[in-house]
Amino acid sequence: MSLIVKSLIFQTGKMKWTDYRKKGLIDFTSLIFFVFFRLSLSKSINKLNDSIKEFSKVRINSALCAYVTFNKEAGMLKSIYLYQNSWVKRMCMKRALLFRGEIKLTATVAPEPSTILWENLQYDLSSRRKRRMVTSLVAASSLIISILVTFMAREFQDSAEREAGGEECPANWGEMDTDEQQDVVKQNSEMTHCYCGDLGIVEKFEDNVCFNLAKSQILSDSLTFFASLIVVLMNDFFVFLMRKMARVEKHHSVETEEGSMFRRIFLLKFVNTGVIILLLNSEILKEFLGIEIVSSDEFSTEWFMTSGVSIILVMMFNILGPHLPPLYRYLKMQEKIENAKEDPFVALTQEELNTLHMGPEFHLSTRYAQILVTFYVCYMYSSGIPLLLMIGCVSFLVMYWVDKWFFIRFYRTPPRLNVFLGREASAMIPWAVILHLFMSIWMLGNEEIFVSNSVTESEEKYDRLILFRILINCVYK
Repeated sequence: MSLIVKSLIFQTGKMKWTDYRKKGLIDFTSLIFFVFFRLSLSKSINKLNDSIKEFSKVRINSALCAYVTFNKEAGMLKSIYLYQNSWVKRMCMKRALLFRGEIKLTATVAPEPSTILWENLQYDLSSRRKRRMVTSLVAASSLIISILVTFMAREFQDSAEREAGGEECPANWGEMDTDEQQDVVKQNSEMTHCYCGDLGIVEKFEDNVCFNLAKSQILSDSLTFFASLIVVLMNDFFVFLMRKMARVEKHHSVETEEGSMFRRIFLLKFVNTGVIILLLNSEILKEFLGIEIVSSDEFSTEWFMTSGVSIILVMMFNILGPHLPPLYRYLKMQEKIENAKEDPFVALTQEELNTLHMGPEFHLSTRYAQILVTFYVCYMYSSGIPLLLMIGCVSFLVMYWVDKWFFIRFYRTPPRLNVFLGREASAMIPWAVILHLFMSIWMLGNEEIFVSNSVTESEEKYDRLILFRILINCVYK
């Protein structure tokens, strides 16, 4: 039927209906279908013409954007000065500067022509703001899901650890023989860890008293491992989601799109990697979610044994985790190229063959966000966990060589971006230093681990004054 209709469409006007009839190209049913198809097509064309006429009558009171080329740089600088993006300047703008005497303009440095997304210029600021609100809600929802998953995993981990008991061992525990210790454990299961603590993993499974404890410890360690792995997988999901959401926001240039992706990916990854660990100590969240988690407001030994281990595992997974998706895509591309060498029908035209060898885009926003997240988290907890500094160094080294190798052999040539994204990322580094200072004060101020001699009130005020001056100097420098 479709072939007959196509033949009729292309041959209409050249042949009569009797000629179609003689050639056997049409019957009565096909003729009726063809007539209705022509009528519906004519109605659609008339509606489009009417819409075009109505749109041409509407007067557009505000311009979306315009790209102006200046003969001299002085003219460009003067225009940017006169039409600054400031509400004070716009409020006090002279009438001579208004476009057509009524429209207030704003002048900014235009992006590179190769980075302009021309198909998105039809979307005005209000439309893009509405889209940005929707994408922000989607990002917040995904972050809430990540928090819930982390809290649930931690609850399962704590329930597995509670089976081992938490009471202190008796003072004469070392003087008891094995039978006496087993009797004490049978009477009070909270002291199971006292009896099984010195046994190996195989001996625990062979001992009836320690069998449940060994099973709980393996379950707890497995949950710690998988909870850290879930954090890394959620980070990769955030990158995928924010790339899709950036397309929905309809940015006017690749630079603004990359900037939006950078800020959101950094925020989501940083909260998911380094801040949720602190939220586990929040009593308000635990009561709101109805989850029972044993935690304290200080960085105690229990915190380092649970949350500290999770942070170390997450940062170790982050060494290779961000590079696994592009590695998978690279292997799939190589597989398609090898298939094209053996089967010529994989790429029939030169354009398909060129597309087959062309890799994906190189996103600077993703790299900047990953680098800053690694730097922030490692430097944030480095006072209490110095091993994170070495992990961060290895992560930067691996990222440099892997990205360099992929950039040469896999990624396509990126567009010519300006320096604003790099400057924005560099400007965020000093805030990590300030965050490190506050976290160091919090960690080292735990008297359970770092015991300090008592000082007088005057000495305490003097120390606080010195610390305040140090923080002020760091901020202004």
